[in-house]
Amino acid sequence: KILASLMSHCKRCTNIFNEEGHAITTGNGDVMHSTCFTCEFDGCHIQLSTDSTSALRGKYYCVTHHIATLNAIQTGWKKGDPVDQSNIFYLLLLGIQDPDSPLSFFEGHHDGVFSKILQLVYLFKSALGYPQEKAPVRLRWGRKPLIKKFPKPTGININMMPFHLQDEESIPEEYRHYWPIIEYCDSDDLARWMKHGDGEYDRVRVGYLTIHESIVKANESQRRPGIHTECSGYIRSPATHEEVLVGWGLGERTENYFDGGIFITSNVDNSTHIWRENVVNPRAIGYQGSVEHLRDMLGQPLTTKAGEIWWLSDTTPHESLPLPQDTPRQFVRVVTGPISAWYAEHSTANPLGIEPEAMIIYGNKFTQK
Repeated sequence: KILASLMSHCKRCTNIFNEEGHAITTGNGDVMHSTCFTCEFDGCHIQLSTDSTSALRGKYYCVTHHIATLNAIQTGWKKGDPVDQSNIFYLLLLGIQDPDSPLSFFEGHHDGVFSKILQLVYLFKSALGYPQEKAPVRLRWGRKPLIKKFPKPTGININMMPFHLQDEESIPEEYRHYWPIIEYCDSDDLARWMKHGDGEYDRVRVGYLTIHESIVKANESQRRPGIHTECSGYIRSPATHEEVLVGWGLGERTENYFDGGIFITSNVDNSTHIWRENVVNPRAIGYQGSVEHLRDMLGQPLTTKAGEIWWLSDTTPHESLPLPQDTPRQFVRVVTGPISAWYAEHSTANPLGIEPEAMIIYGNKFTQK
């Protein structure tokens, strides 16, 4: 083997190996001098490791330039093309090479912290998609909103109260005047039943009702600010220490019906943004569902109008908007799909005794990690 290596040529410099120990074999079977096994990206000569490097179209790159080159291949970008947001990896690399950029701090450290940053950027950039079965839907009669008039507000503020879908009697009387709106927020007649393994529909499905009536102060939002999804992404179970995906309504749709998901409506124009994209990789979802870090990668949002009912999946990015002046606002949300957790401190118990079909968690969800 040693004699064979001494007689062979280095793939990179083409010279014959003349000393024992200078020959290395890469994971792709290429033989070269250990000193020649460096990143082939223009201007980068970082020493590579045979344990962690694979070829990309016959060339070897450090982690940073491997990701950047892979992105160029996937987007069809080639050297000389304009660099824009779709080539965010090259923008970051240009920043490293610009002494006036804060990113120049990472010059010479491509395979350290900066490579981790690029791996996260790659994750975030590939996290968004347009699955048709999860695309948000606006429910209207032709061009007109479904809800012409909201009930007279009385200061109601309930959150995630369990009730039986399509069962008006499961709504406490003090909230029952919202039933005409709640009734819209469901799928076909089969939606009230949960299908079991034996194929029989034999159990009423629990939904979760939120009604929020308040005066929203100028330059503030009534609901949670910032772009987020209702799905909280992956968390580590304190009991099993395994990663679990925290769903919060799920949601898929076909042309004719909805399966789970979330319905929202309000009586104020331009008070919510909803994005067409869905977060198709839940690992890109941040703490408590935040996807604010994806804002610059999202397209133009859709803006809600008063009386419109919108259906979302729990991975649809959306945000409550600050209002320009003090405004009375009524907001209704109905979660029709299964949820992984029901937070007792942040949710409203149903006085009629209907329990959530989820793990009940006590304590503040925003302070417990």
